[in-house]
Amino acid sequence: MQDLPPATLEGKMIAQRRMIAQILAVLIENAADDRLADLLLDVRDLPLDQQEDPGAVPDPAMAVQGAVIEELRLIADEARRLMAERKADGTA
Repeated sequence: MQDLPPATLEGKMIAQRRMIAQILAVLIENAADDRLADLLLDVRDLPLDQQEDPGAVPDPAMAVQGAVIEELRLIADEARRLMAERKADGTA
């Protein structure tokens, strides 16, 4: 893959996050079982920031894990926002 400027990479990631959140919102809204929402949106069992002390010199794996956790939270938050927006508009 060619080297892309950081702004381009960030834009692509934001677009993917939004698309995933929209797919999640539609799946959850159309699910017959509320357990799907719990499964897809429950990020409470993931460590919060600084909950796991990486030590004086953070391990690169901790940085990756932190990025994964943050991205999952952002996707879940966006899906919740979309569902609330649709519910308020009466489109859900």
